[in-house]
Amino acid sequence: LLSSLRAMNAQALREVFQRTDVSKRGFLRLNDLRRVLFPSNVQSESDNLAVVKVFAQMDKNSDGKVHCGEFVSYILEGKRRVSRTASAADKRQMATAFANGDADADGRISMEEFERLFGAQTDFDREMLRNVFESVDRNQDGAVSITELAEVYGKELIQEAKGITVSGAMDGGGER
Repeated sequence: LLSSLRAMNAQALREVFQRTDVSKRGFLRLNDLRRVLFPSNVQSESDNLAVVKVFAQMDKNSDGKVHCGEFVSYILEGKRRVSRTASAADKRQMATAFANGDADADGRISMEEFERLFGAQTDFDREMLRNVFESVDRNQDGAVSITELAEVYGKELIQEAKGITVSGAMDGGGER
């Protein structure tokens, strides 16, 4: 579906958005996007993760809604999203999303904060997000770190394959 959307121009994509926005709110919620990507209500854990990944990448301002401009720009920019390594723009978007999601500023996103971040409105949304939350919470501590949240965006913040280990404080105020 996404590949067929990428062949469209901006006007055609706006029309797809308007048809998808059946309630005419001017934005799409998580469940709206799920219906577009997976119209047959059968979904696996990987389907849920795919929906949340696409939603997270589309929702540039992290308000839990995908507006028409976000939808169109995501599709038009889709060919650049092949790399799993986070670009500077990806890092900014993830940092903004993390800051918005971490309502209590404890450096972790709880399940409740995760639901708010992605604008969960229905029991179905909450169940889908709970499944995604559990799959990205790698250390099973009941919270999502910024590194774990990066997986939702389909990006890696740390390239472990290079074998580089960084330790110690990195506050920039030390001696050289």
